[in-house]
Amino acid sequence: MDLVLSAEQELLQQTVREFVAGRSSLKRVRGLRDDGDPEGFSRTLWAEMARLGWLGIVLPVEHDGLGLGYMELMVVMEELGRGLM
Repeated sequence: MDLVLSAEQELLQQTVREFVAGRSSLKRVRGLRDDGDPEGFSRTLWAEMARLGWLGIVLPVEHDGLGLGYMELMVVMEELGRGLM
C-alpha cells in the first residue's frame, strides 16, 4: 500500500482543509451545544458535506457514491478531525 498521496488525493486534502478552516470554530460548536438541539450537529454543514459527495466517498458510482477508496476516505476524515467538525 502506497501511503504517499497522489495529486488527486492532495487536491482532495486541500479542499477539505479549506472547508474545515472556513467552518470550524469553538464558537460554532458552543452554539450547537447551547441551542439545545438533541441531534447535536449542524444540518446545514451535513448538507454541504453531502453536496460535496463526502458522505458517499467509498460507495460505488452506481449507488450515487464517488466510487473512491479508503485512502480518500482517510484523507477526508483526517482533515475533518483537524477542526471541530
